[in-house]
Order: sequence, then structure tokens, then C-alpha cells
Amino acid sequence: MATVVQQGGLSVVGSGKSCNICGHHAHCGSPAYMTFKDYACDGGGIREVKVCDKCRCEKCQKFDSAPPKNN
Repeated sequence: MATVVQQGGLSVVGSGKSCNICGHHAHCGSPAYMTFKDYACDGGGIREVKVCDKCRCEKCQKFDSAPPKNN
């Protein structure tokens, strides 16, 4: 298994505590990624993997559950 180099980084932005789906810091409005470094025998490359598509922190849950506005 590859080793984790960095959790989050520039692609993780948010103001809530943490995402209820992936458990990482809130990433409101964008997916969450983790950066891995492969073993030397596998080429030693660094790759970024999407671990969560949509944030579900406290802030996002309130926004998603709000009733739609009628125009």
C-alpha cells in the first residue's frame, strides 16, 4: 500500500468542522483529495486520489435541507 503524503491541501476548503461522509476537514463546494506516494518498486510517483465527492458538514447539511425559494 502507498503511504499518505498529505490529507487535504489546496483542494480542501471549508468552514465547517468535518465532513460526515469522509471524516476529513470540511470541503464545502469541492471534492476532497488525498495525496499518496507510491513505493519505489511501483515507480515512487505521487498521485492524488478523490476520497469524497460532496461535503456533508453541519453547514452543508443546513444549506441542503433548506426549503426551496419560490420566485
